Amino acid sequence: MSIQLAPRELVHVTSIDDTQRKLGRLIRINRRALELTQTGLGARVGLNQSQICKFEQNGATSFEIFLKASRGLDLPAWVLLKVAEDPDAFEEVCSVKSKFRSAF
Repeated sequence: MSIQLAPRELVHVTSIDDTQRKLGRLIRINRRALELTQTGLGARVGLNQSQICKFEQNGATSFEIFLKASRGLDLPAWVLLKVAEDPDAFEEVCSVKSKFRSAF
């Protein structure tokens, strides 16, 4: 069985590096929205501040750290992946942040 993409679906294919950076940014946005520090999020899930910091900066992390961070924010991992892979959804999430910049 093979998976085939329609031409309109190919528009949403992004590089792994780009998706990783977007995941880091989404974690930061959501952490700040919950008024958590990196240390606070790490304490919720058994990670240290430097692990959260590295993830937020460039998204390069292990799958385990990604899952722990998403659980610490009460966000399903699939939602974060979907938003990171969908340019329209990602821009919408980021524009919400810019509207309330003083809160972040």
